[in-house]
Amino acid sequence: MSKESPYEKLLALLDEYHRLGIGSSLLKKAVMDTKEIALDMDRLNVNASPYSVPFFKAMGFEATGPMEEEGGLKFQPMMIQGLWV
Repeated sequence: MSKESPYEKLLALLDEYHRLGIGSSLLKKAVMDTKEIALDMDRLNVNASPYSVPFFKAMGFEATGPMEEEGGLKFQPMMIQGLWV
């Protein structure tokens, strides 16, 4: 993540690590790091895989447009305002 772009590059877990709180912890750490890099940044954008959309919705993210596809990969653009994760 950088000051110029509020996009987290990748967050993925192997199936055996789902539903253990690891993803939530990693996302919260990314948000804290974002706040340290840019105190004025008030949003975080992700391109969520179709499988991960429920996770990001549970974390407070909202879809910002329709499902997209690029390079054969489908993703849902999502964003959270205020960085309250």
